Amino acid sequence: MDVSVIIVNYNTGDLIRRCIESVLEQERVDFELIIVDNASHDQSVQILEEYANVIPAKAGIQPKIKLIKSPENLGFGRANNLAAQHASGKFLYLLNPDAYLSEKEALKRLVDFLEQHPQFGVVGTRIVSSRGEAETYPKTRHTGEKIFKDSFKSLKGSIAWVIGASMAIPKHLFDEIKGFDPDFFLYGEDEDLCLRVRKLGYEIGYCPEVTVEHYDAGSEQKTTSYELACKKQKALILFYEKHFSPADVVTLLTRELRLTSMRLFFHQLRSFLHLSPSPESQSRYRAIRDINREFLAHKK
Repeated sequence: MDVSVIIVNYNTGDLIRRCIESVLEQERVDFELIIVDNASHDQSVQILEEYANVIPAKAGIQPKIKLIKSPENLGFGRANNLAAQHASGKFLYLLNPDAYLSEKEALKRLVDFLEQHPQFGVVGTRIVSSRGEAETYPKTRHTGEKIFKDSFKSLKGSIAWVIGASMAIPKHLFDEIKGFDPDFFLYGEDEDLCLRVRKLGYEIGYCPEVTVEHYDAGSEQKTTSYELACKKQKALILFYEKHFSPADVVTLLTRELRLTSMRLFFHQLRSFLHLSPSPESQSRYRAIRDINREFLAHKK
């Protein structure tokens, strides 16, 4: 089998139909679809069971859909690790439930790209917003690399990491690195995986011939800006602790604390001058400030 497509779902029942259908429409490629539901409490399970049981039977084909219903929310990384244990494809392709493949030969092109470029341990695709007005590009630097360049100077390739919303990796390599680090619940696990792959001597690739449309944060629609920023900052600190020395972690977070405190001051000044500062930015800066303060206080 060429590729195992893995979708991790959590409360995205309103979006996942389009995602699944875009996978089932794929042509000229041998694939299976593995879906892990992370104990959703919306209509997701009913929808997923319909696809896993009814659609293949109607089509008169051997079912290629495996549905794994987790009794708990495993988070993104652990759920993908679970799905990978049941995968039989040469490659794994991870696709967010709030995203979908734009063309019917997207998987074929991605598999061909992976076959032709064995130097790439992880490959990302072109990702555009659902309305097409924004595009997510591969990252050319790891977080913290601007300050501590020497930590990454031996790594190969011009791309540092790609986001997990649309990411492919050879299964043997995923197994070799033991998949995602389970300590990351949500956010940061994709950059961590790419960095560990690069440390093994591989490059990170980008396949612009494959386009994925992404709604972004489908499972986080009810999360406040402050809560979302807190989650991301905690994941960032975990990434720092894994890949930098304790002294460097303190340096990075102290610098971030100083910058965010300054930005909050200017936001308050804009508010005083009735210039309407962005509430989302204020929430994000407050979250970074609060999480960093808490972490640094425990380090004293």
